[in-house]
Amino acid sequence: MSIREENLNVMLSELLTEKGLKALGEVILRKRKGRFEPDVLIELNGVRIVIEGKKAGLWNELVEICQNRLDNNVCDLCMMVEYVYYIVLFLLIKLT
Repeated sequence: MSIREENLNVMLSELLTEKGLKALGEVILRKRKGRFEPDVLIELNGVRIVIEGKKAGLWNELVEICQNRLDNNVCDLCMMVEYVYYIVLFLLIKLT
């Protein structure tokens, strides 16, 4: 079964929202320097947090994306999530 990363990001944001956080999945932010599309955006006590997620095996790409988000002032804190099979299965069960 193949699930797109965008769907996993939206599922993650929905789970975080259920826990009381203001989380948005797959949002588009417009800045002076262009357009940024963080996977999950959370605003917590004035701190902008971005969660970037990729499927297993793409850790180096995640690091590069988070460094870019921080360098371009898209967020104050960038977290990286690597979706492995068990997390995907849990998200599917939780939301069905």
